[in-house]
Amino acid sequence: KMIQIANSKEAKKVYEDFLKAKDSKALTEDGIIKSYKIDEEKLSYNPMGGLMVTVIINNNVELDIGYNLIENDDGTYISAYYTISSELSKLLKGRNK
Repeated sequence: KMIQIANSKEAKKVYEDFLKAKDSKALTEDGIIKSYKIDEEKLSYNPMGGLMVTVIINNNVELDIGYNLIENDDGTYISAYYTISSELSKLLKGRNK
């Protein structure tokens, strides 16, 4: 079930909206963030609520973003918070949003 949630269309909207907020050209050839994948080995439930998801950027495990997905009443998701690896943060620093 965790894999289904993490890979759902609604969850992907959360990831992609965040990526595009950090890198306006994300998921294009011109972006710093060219691709992402969900690290299905690291999925876990947060005891305080939500699903912890780690997203690996550009197939580089040094570049990742952590999300805490919370389901809304309408079936969509939000992330209670985000964590960005220091390596990814360095790459994005100075990039216009």
